[in-house]
Amino acid sequence: MAQPKTQGKPMRRDLQNLRHVDHELLVTIDHMTAHLEVSVLRTADREKTIMTGYAAWRRLRKPGGGHLDLDAQTLTFTEF
Repeated sequence: MAQPKTQGKPMRRDLQNLRHVDHELLVTIDHMTAHLEVSVLRTADREKTIMTGYAAWRRLRKPGGGHLDLDAQTLTFTEF
């Protein structure tokens, strides 16, 4: 299966090169969540949340894994 390309470069499946979330996607998320309590979040908050989630996912996928501790709106990763 061919990998998707971003700006002419193959996109890695772990989205390692992801530096920001596409504005159109963030607008779509805004529309989809308009009726939910998260609708009060700013677009920048949504982007930070998505980027933090991808960073955590990449760390968990590394050999040896680990666990996430979510406390006080921070994300702490501990390796096994």
